[in-house]
Amino acid sequence: MENGRYGELSPQNAQNLMNLIDQALNSLAVKIENKGGQYIREILYILLTEKAQTTEIAEPLRRVAHRFGIAAESARSSIRYAIVQAWRMGDPNVQYRYFGRSVEFHRGKPTESAFIATVAMALRHEADAYFSRSKLPDDGIPPEMIF
Repeated sequence: MENGRYGELSPQNAQNLMNLIDQALNSLAVKIENKGGQYIREILYILLTEKAQTTEIAEPLRRVAHRFGIAAESARSSIRYAIVQAWRMGDPNVQYRYFGRSVEFHRGKPTESAFIATVAMALRHEADAYFSRSKLPDDGIPPEMIF
């Protein structure tokens, strides 16, 4: 249970928030079955549940690396690989919806920090609206939250 940005989350509400993250990552073709996708998922969860409005990933990256028992640079490398694969395999329309003109699609993918920060900001808006509307009921995420 977290006592941060959204108060104390019940286990079900924490899972609902994780489902929201999973849906966003799935829409962006990030494979959460792979290590890099797992690390991105965990960093996003930390960023969404912290009271601070930050999208800086250095500290969450260190925490996730420690949790998984690896070096931060190894986690960053896995994240980079996950983003490269997602960018190559993903739907350009979905990528554009998240990143807009902030990334030149013919030149390449966003950096690890830019990718995570952008997704975190989009998810924060969705989660804030959801929490203020319903305080995350235990019956799951409503269909309008699906990207």
